[in-house]
Amino acid sequence: MKCVSCGKDVKDYVEFKCLKCGEYKIIRCDSCRVLGRKYTCPKCGFAWP
Repeated sequence: MKCVSCGKDVKDYVEFKCLKCGEYKIIRCDSCRVLGRKYTCPKCGFAWP
């Protein structure tokens, strides 16, 4: 598994579907989640936060 925000392989992560398209599984490492780093859905291009 790789973090969508930083691209690193992850052990501890959160996983959820894209808030816009609801199809792509977003995976974010704990570090990126806590720091609020931006992520972009590779399927639809939706970016958050």
